[in-house]
Formats: sequence, C-alpha cells, structure tokens
Amino acid sequence: MKARKIYPTLMWNYLMIILITSLVVITSFVYVGYLIYQSIESNTIPMIKAEDIVRSDYHNIQLGEAEELGGWAEIINESNEVIHVIGEKKDSVERYTVSELYRLLSYSRDKDVYASAASFETEDGAVYSLLVKVPKEAINGAIDLMKNSDQALNKVALHLLFSILAIPVLLMLIVFIYTFWTAKRISRPLQTIAKGLTRMVGGNYATRIDLKAVPESEIGQIRDAFNVLSERLENSEREKKRLEESKQRMLIDLSHDLKTPMTTIQGYAKTLSEPIEIDEEKKKRYLKIIYNKSVRMTALIDSMFELLKLDAPDFHLSLQRKDFADFMREMVAEHYEQLDEKRLDIQVDLPHESIMLAFDQHHMSRVVANLLTNAAKYNPPGTKLRIALWQEEGSVVLEIADNGRGISDKLKATLFDPFVRGDDARSTAGGNGLGLAIAYKIVQKHGGMLFLTSSSTEKTIFSIRLPLNEQKSG
Repeated sequence: MKARKIYPTLMWNYLMIILITSLVVITSFVYVGYLIYQSIESNTIPMIKAEDIVRSDYHNIQLGEAEELGGWAEIINESNEVIHVIGEKKDSVERYTVSELYRLLSYSRDKDVYASAASFETEDGAVYSLLVKVPKEAINGAIDLMKNSDQALNKVALHLLFSILAIPVLLMLIVFIYTFWTAKRISRPLQTIAKGLTRMVGGNYATRIDLKAVPESEIGQIRDAFNVLSERLENSEREKKRLEESKQRMLIDLSHDLKTPMTTIQGYAKTLSEPIEIDEEKKKRYLKIIYNKSVRMTALIDSMFELLKLDAPDFHLSLQRKDFADFMREMVAEHYEQLDEKRLDIQVDLPHESIMLAFDQHHMSRVVANLLTNAAKYNPPGTKLRIALWQEEGSVVLEIADNGRGISDKLKATLFDPFVRGDDARSTAGGNGLGLAIAYKIVQKHGGMLFLTSSSTEKTIFSIRLPLNEQKSG
C-alpha cells in the first residue's frame, strides 16, 4: 500500500466520517418530518371543545375564542331544554329532540353550525349539558387559518431543509479546522524528529530531541528510542575514536619497542662481524647483550600474538571445573620466593572450603602471575601485599592489593590498554606493557571483570570478579 502524507490521509478519513454522519442526520430529519406529517394528516384538532371550558358553575363559563368567532353556548337540562345562554344566540331553538342533538353533534357538510357538547353536574347535584355552537362561516374562517398554518409549516420545513443542508457544511468546516490542527500537532514532532535524524546522519551523534509527550505514547516512544540510539552511537563513536588512538599508539609503541633492541642487536652484530681484534671477554658480553635483546623481542612478539589470539573469533577457553581456592594456593606458593626476595609483607586470606569454578587454568595463571609480578616489580621493599578470595552474590572475588607506590590518576583510565606500563616509563627494565591488557581480555573471556580501585589504606587494589555459574568458552 502506497504511503500517503498525514494531512490528506486525515482529511480523507474525516470526510468519510462526516459523509456518514450527514447521511444519518438527514435520514433522521426525514423520518421525524414524516412522523409529524402523519400526525397532522391523521388528526383533526377542533379549535373549540366544550369539554375544555365546561365547569359546574356554568354562569362563569368563558367562551373565549368561540365567542370571537361569533359562537355561543347553551346550557341544556335533562329534558333537553335550553335554560341558559352564554354569548349571543343566533338561532331560536329552545328545546331539542334526541335526533336533533345527534344530527347536530355528528359531522355533516350541510350543517349551519359546528357543535360540541359536554355533560356536567352543578353544585346542587343537577345534571346539565354544555352545548357550544360556532357558525359555519366561522368554520370556513378556521379553514383559512389552517391554510395559514400550512404556510407556517412550509416555512418550518424550509428551515429544517436549510438546517439539513447547513449541518454537513458546518461539520465539514469543523473537520477541516480539526484536521489542520491535528496534522499540525502530529507534523511538528515529526519535523523535529526528522531534523534530529538529519543531524545524526550528518555525523552529529550528540543530537537529542526534546518533545513534550507522554512516555507511553507513540511520539514519546519514538523520542526515547531516538535519544537512546543517539547516545549509543555517540558512545560507540567515542569508543571507536579511543580504539583508533589506542591502535595508533600501540603501533608506535610496538615500533619503538622493536626498534630499540633491533638497533642494539644490529650494532653489536656489526662490531663482531668487522675484521678487528676483540678479546674473548667483550665477545661474550656482546653476544649476551644480543641474546638478551632477542629474548626481549621474542617475548614482545609472543605477547602481541597472545593479545591478537584472544581477539580472534575462533578463540576458545579450555574450561574445567576446579577448586579455585586450591588454584590460588598453588599460585601464591609458586610466586612466594619472588615476593619474598623483594621483602614484601604478604598477607594471604584464602578460604579453607572449596570454591568450585569453571575456568581455564593456563590463562588464569597468566592473569594472577602478571598481577603478582607487577606488585613485586613496581613496589619498594616492606610493601604490604594482600591476597584475598571470597564468594558473594553468585560471584567469586579475588583481590590483590598493596599499599605501595600506587598508580597515577593519569594512567588509571588507560591502564588496561596495550603498551601502558605501571611505571609510566620507557626503559629496558620495564615490561612490554601488554600484560594487563592480556589479563583484562582473559578475565572478560571468562565472563568476569578486572578493575582497579584504591582505598585510604591500600593505594592499588586489583579486583577480579568471576561468575559462579558455569561459563561458556569463547
């Protein structure tokens, strides 16, 4: 179905509604008019009825309109004698027979008067009848009045017809105004959203749209979804930029770390290859330097390979369910001599009960070894080193903390990026800056988190949080 603009669509819908409404209104008016016509057609309403003016005190009966038309009233007793006249009597009848009364009260075109009668009882208990008479010429005048009434009805009918024709026009005008107003209410937020999308497509991911709408409404949902999407794109762009900068820095650092030992190796190799006499002691020293530099380059290349391998899509951990507390006891024992040589004050807090966890022992050993080695390498003698392990809220938490030199705030934000060293120095004595980056990725692969914090008593706290549920390799 071809998409249409919102204004014509609303206009078409409202026109259909008004058309249907108009048909219903017109049909209703026609039906009501028909009922009125039937009522007038089937009912002849006398102008004057005796029963409307009769009363027990007949001396006070008022003829009203009948008298104005030249009519009069007669009070007849039980013997059908006229005992009292109201108004000016136009005939000489003083007594009626039953047949005369019957003919007088029945409908006949040759009658001289129009008559109606009503019986009543006086206050003293006598039963009389009120006979109202209106001359025939007065009846002809009433017919003329009825003709005038027809003219009035014609005018009423014209007004009704005008109303019937005016209602659809009025409703169409209302619909037009309402449609314009509704379309404006809808198009304004849509225009705001369209402008926001245009800015976002242009690369301005900091764009946010501000619309006054209920969150549950369609416009509110679009607004919230747009703002969430733009925020994610902005964060993604920021992260992409950071990764690009990290990549550039990594390539520069890698070039630097490879160039320095390579230059040294080339210099000493050239010296050894030249036809000059060099004593055996110098040869041995030069060869040892060449060997040490090559070992350093090999270690750097191996670390780079390890880091790239962790990012490969086909990389999988070799998970085995083992006692993590027992694993940590082995790691502390393995590095105890190294830590003791640095004269660190070691405090070990490992639980006696088993903590069963699915983890890759080879890769996790590298994580713990890196943290313990860094603690020994970058802290002065006498530093307190705390190694603690416990369970909380479905997780295993390992902390390796010390009160040594600490890490500067400048480094904390990028500490887990490649080629960032804890001593912030480019010296041959330092590491290659890949250890913490590799450790961070290994913990991530286990579904856990590695983060750095500090406290008033411990300047450096490395925390590893691993889920107790069985992890998926990858």
